[in-house]
Amino acid sequence: MNGEKSNAFGKLTAFFDAGTFAEIGKSIKRESGELEGVICGYGAIGGRLVYAFAEDHTRLKGAVDIAHIRKIKAVYSLAEKNGSPVVGVFSSAGSAVLEGVSLLDSYGELFAASAKLSGVIPRISVIEGVCSGSLALFAQSSDFVITAGEKSSLSFAPLSVLKSADKSADNGAAAISCANLDEALAAAKALIELLPSNYEEQLELPATDVNRSAIISESSAMTDVITQITDKDSSIELYAQYGADIYTAFAAINGRPIGIVAPKAALTAKGLDKAARIVKFCDAFSLPLLFVVDSEGFDASDEANGADIARAAGILSVEIASSTVAKVSLIKGKAYGAVFTLFASKSASSDITYALPFATISIMSPESAVEFLMNEKIAASSDPNKTRAELIAEWVSGEASPENAASLGLIDSVIKVEDSVRMLASAFEMMDNKRAFNIPKKHNSI
Repeated sequence: MNGEKSNAFGKLTAFFDAGTFAEIGKSIKRESGELEGVICGYGAIGGRLVYAFAEDHTRLKGAVDIAHIRKIKAVYSLAEKNGSPVVGVFSSAGSAVLEGVSLLDSYGELFAASAKLSGVIPRISVIEGVCSGSLALFAQSSDFVITAGEKSSLSFAPLSVLKSADKSADNGAAAISCANLDEALAAAKALIELLPSNYEEQLELPATDVNRSAIISESSAMTDVITQITDKDSSIELYAQYGADIYTAFAAINGRPIGIVAPKAALTAKGLDKAARIVKFCDAFSLPLLFVVDSEGFDASDEANGADIARAAGILSVEIASSTVAKVSLIKGKAYGAVFTLFASKSASSDITYALPFATISIMSPESAVEFLMNEKIAASSDPNKTRAELIAEWVSGEASPENAASLGLIDSVIKVEDSVRMLASAFEMMDNKRAFNIPKKHNSI
């Protein structure tokens, strides 16, 4: 096999722009004389430098030894020096046990190398096959994990112990779940093309027509709203199977890459958790944030089942309030209570907040507000149901109207639906040179 091209070599060659992949460390061998079971190198994606490694299960089952780790560390070292992303393709039988405890120390070096580049360059893990034990910890230390179909397995315990299907997408370990390796590598490439190469780069994509009319109604699904306001085919949804109450994605508006956090139902701890991850990543890489809001509040049933919603919301509030990137909010529908405070308030969340004409901004749901404040009036009525409905309608058109919030200075403007793209693009353009600084400290403590 020493003179042959491995399966992993072919995968990486196809992953990069044609003719750009160059292998590094290709002659490194084990003591047995066999070539190491991981292929490492670099190439171009869309003309931009990217580093990658791919474990090859056909070479020694991809078993990890000290030389294996040394090759991957060399990739991370070059990526650090040149400020470029790293993509890893994982498929390994596990650790080479005969190497003993020295291998554990090598894993420690690998973990340290990954931690050093957190927030410096994007790191993506593609799970082609089995990825367990310490290797799973390393893969999960990247920014985004992408699974590649039925053969993907990401877990600390080996499959022989778990004996169950991979749940990476359901439990929030995987950001994107694909049907096969080709789709997974395509997803990794799409992410790289939309993200800056490092925390200092300001990536600009081709501009689009921002004067196009958006078509959004009160009943429009959040995915349709995002499609209407972002550049064509630019949106990449993340964590779709985890915390479905909040839509999270990367996209572009007028060629400007942004992160999107869009609460679209009663909020759960899982949804709040994934929102916090996106906010943290975007702030680290200077990606502006767009919040699109249509949520009535928190899911009481989720909390009743043991979910710690308050803690998850508290962590998210810290991440949003302490982020220094440009933040724009669009209230598409409901923004009740703490949902407004978390995702749309100009005091803690946004630099600019717009609302569509059919938005509802209220201290609590109109139904609850009327029951709480006007119960006596309803009880004294000869037709309580009719009176209740009338009072709710009055609350929605008055106290909870976007015009009322605008008059109080709580939002910047009530905008026409057809002007949504132009207004959002203008807001991000205006905030391009935003300068904001936090109190000097090492980092947040929660």
